[in-house]
Amino acid sequence: MSNTRQLAKTLPCLFKDIVDKYPESQLRPCKTDSQTWKHASAPAAVVRINKLAKYFPELSLLNNCLEDYSICVNHYNQIVATNNFYQSLLNSDPSNVSSIQKNKRVIFAFNYYFYIILFLSHIHLITIFFRRFNLIKS
Repeated sequence: MSNTRQLAKTLPCLFKDIVDKYPESQLRPCKTDSQTWKHASAPAAVVRINKLAKYFPELSLLNNCLEDYSICVNHYNQIVATNNFYQSLLNSDPSNVSSIQKNKRVIFAFNYYFYIILFLSHIHLITIFFRRFNLIKS
């Protein structure tokens, strides 16, 4: 069985969708005409990606499939080669970065409570069903 690795330039840039989704992030747009592409699964890239996952939750979801992505020259220079972008996130106004995280936490909490209520209502309906047919006593 051959374990061949795809050329980095044939893989999509890991940060393309993040640039589109978070225009306020100051991530540069992808540079697709360059000959310089790096694999997102390279050790130096993985370290930076894991640090950025705090600010861009999508990166944590992609952590197990980094070999399917590359990093274009713009993002490699901005994120991996230097620490400036990460430092600017750390130094930025916490309300800008945390508002994204707060929204995600609110959605998660809503979903969590919704499923608890849904579960409890099913238990209630099952109890009514069993009582109706005298399968359990009140």
